[in-house]
Amino acid sequence: MKKVLSILILALLAIGARAQIGTDTVMVYNSWDAIYDCRPDTVLINPDIIVHSAYDFEVKGHGKQLKKMLKEQTVAIAIGDTTWLINSEYLKRNFKGEAKRFSHFLPMYFNSDILFVQYTNARPHFSTIMLGLLSGDPSYYDYDGDFYDDEVAPFYLVDFDNAMVYLIDHNFLLSLLDDFPDLRRRYESMRDCGETYMVNSFFLDYVKRISR
Repeated sequence: MKKVLSILILALLAIGARAQIGTDTVMVYNSWDAIYDCRPDTVLINPDIIVHSAYDFEVKGHGKQLKKMLKEQTVAIAIGDTTWLINSEYLKRNFKGEAKRFSHFLPMYFNSDILFVQYTNARPHFSTIMLGLLSGDPSYYDYDGDFYDDEVAPFYLVDFDNAMVYLIDHNFLLSLLDDFPDLRRRYESMRDCGETYMVNSFFLDYVKRISR
């Protein structure tokens, strides 16, 4: 797998609101081989994407055939060059565990060592939308102060070997950090140990360690 880590940074919407964004180019991938080879199966020009939240995007296909493909065949889409969203229907069909929680398309972050997603069904209370593209080392994924409330979305690990999706919560993180005792000790010493934003932060530190 190519050494690519794509980070999606979004400001959130008002509670219960739906917004629509336009994009110049959305590349549609129906297999992991197509993703690894950078060979999209379809390219959509200016499709409509309904943003239900920063973690829930509905891609509107025009025409019966395209709608069917997006629901039943598509693995992931790329907005522009580096922003990736994975299809919740693909996850539900192929993985057990927490995959059943997801809706529509959700942010996907991956490199050659790991794949994880981020999701919550809570509706945020910010009033603007901003798509920011940032790729590279996962340490660049940084939380704005506004994200330190109950709207912080947890990460989920996609495990291909066991066909499972796991919630990265406090206990699961501790099991991951068993191989990195210094990181585990630092995590357990934090005042907000166990809070979602802190779990997310140390999970990203874990990602950095295994991706060296």
